[in-house]
Amino acid sequence: MAAITPIRPISRNAGIQVPSLVSAAEWVDCLVLTAGTAKSYSLPVDTDGNKGTILGISATAGPLYINADTTAAVPSIDITDGTSPSILRTDDGFSYLVAVADSGETLSFLCPSNCHVHIEVWK
Repeated sequence: MAAITPIRPISRNAGIQVPSLVSAAEWVDCLVLTAGTAKSYSLPVDTDGNKGTILGISATAGPLYINADTTAAVPSIDITDGTSPSILRTDDGFSYLVAVADSGETLSFLCPSNCHVHIEVWK
């Protein structure tokens, strides 16, 4: 089984940190999403009890709508009570680093198109 390891910046040449370069995750998951259908993802815990709360998220389409501990949906009205889904513009080719609250247990992903969501996991 894979391990959930700490995310670490990469240094080169006398300890100079390379901007935006981090260690590769040992734990990587993939979700296959059906267009317009939300899918739940439980934050993983490895055999040593390490919970993954830092996620590297990329997708083959987008945008991705994400909610923590509730089902993601594309908003059709104004949402001004703090419960709106986050949006990741993976349709523009971007990948994202997301820090999930330590108390979080699940995320819900939704994409308007069929897509694969790749999730790299660190602690």
